[in-house]
This record gives sequence, C-alpha cells and structure tokens, in this order.
Amino acid sequence: GKETEDYLFAHASSRITYDIPAGVSKFEAWGVRTHGDENVFGSWFYIVKIDGKEVFRSKPLVEYDTYEIPISVSIPQGSKELELIIDNMTNGFADHSIWALPKLK
Repeated sequence: GKETEDYLFAHASSRITYDIPAGVSKFEAWGVRTHGDENVFGSWFYIVKIDGKEVFRSKPLVEYDTYEIPISVSIPQGSKELELIIDNMTNGFADHSIWALPKLK
C-alpha cells in the first residue's frame, strides 16, 4: 500500500505480479513508451488483471497522442493478486515500454 516513485521496466510480452496488501482499494500507473528511440513505434497494449480477471485493457499505445496511457483500477476488497501485463502487437523489436509511477493505495 506504500506509494512508490519507481519505474517498472517491462519489455514487450512481459508480466509483473504484486501481492495486494489488505486495505488497498486502488491501483494507478502510466503505461509509457520509453523516450529517446524514435525508431520504436510503440505498438503495445497494457493489461491489468486482478486475481486472474482482466479489469483493464488499453488501446494500442500508438493510438495515444503522447504515447502515455493513464491507468486507474479499483481493487475489490479481499483481492489477493494484481498482474501487470504488456503485450507486443506488431513489432518484434519494440520492447521499450514501462509502467511509470505505479501506486497501490
């Protein structure tokens, strides 16, 4: 439940899993294409699952003008596991994406 200012670097087709502490009711983050590599097209989408159930799926990252996806998910009381997923859609070399400033609160 403690806020973090960390960036979670997650390559395309990767998963990060959190145990959800008691009392946490919200997850927030940004899905972001890493800046500085203009040859990377950003063709990913971001998924959030809670206890194996999909609760958020973005449009492809290229459909967001800023290449930043705001993500906010309510967590039902008693939930145990939060899974963060980045899946690559078209570009096998486009693996420069991150979860920015994730917060469980």
